[in-house]
Amino acid sequence: LFSLCLLFKFIIAGYLSIFIYSIPYIGITVITLAVIALLLLLPLKKELFYIAPPKRFSSTQRPECAEPVVVALLAFFIPFYIIYWFFRIHREIQFVAPSPRLMTACGAGWLSAIMPFGTAILCLTLSDEIRALLANKNEDGGIRTGWTLFWALLLPPVGAAIIQAKMNRFITANTADTADRG
Repeated sequence: LFSLCLLFKFIIAGYLSIFIYSIPYIGITVITLAVIALLLLLPLKKELFYIAPPKRFSSTQRPECAEPVVVALLAFFIPFYIIYWFFRIHREIQFVAPSPRLMTACGAGWLSAIMPFGTAILCLTLSDEIRALLANKNEDGGIRTGWTLFWALLLPPVGAAIIQAKMNRFITANTADTADRG
């Protein structure tokens, strides 16, 4: 079912461009939209382009270990579960270590739902972020980011399971670290 939804998303993305080019007066439409976009950019202050972006404040939740196989099976058989999973995993990582490289939880959910390769992009950034967190704890990073990207492109539920396994490894390392201190 998930594969059919993914195939449907790719077909729409492929044929939408053909539909757009069949619109009469496409040149005038494109120029009009470009002028409108430029007019919307005029009121922006030029200082906004030279300062660092503000820190994002996203909703967070305490990280919990989840079985990677269960995550993969749920994501494979229930197409909307992967959207929820990306939402949840981003909230968990923002709780542990807020990062400007990660999207907000709502943004991650929308990206995984709408953009054809959004799940692969999200898995790539999550893998890099968790590997950096594990490196700070002197732990093994697990499967490399390239393989995570490969599986996220081939089968997004497997990519989600790999990320969940890395997150579980980080949670156990973090729990062991706090137990050593206390």
